[in-house]
Amino acid sequence: MQSNTLRRLLLVTVLAALTATACAKREPLEYRSDLEVRPGTGLFSGDKGGLVLIGD
Repeated sequence: MQSNTLRRLLLVTVLAALTATACAKREPLEYRSDLEVRPGTGLFSGDKGGLVLIGD
């Protein structure tokens, strides 16, 4: 009985590992410093960089 439990646990672990690795994109990581301002709009800034709280 314990052998069945170990087999199931192993099967679930292997399937979880395969699922996690199958969804991973293998692209090189481009380093960006946290101190650099990234292009594009921010959380509270509009297209022109001004503070926008509600609407445009």
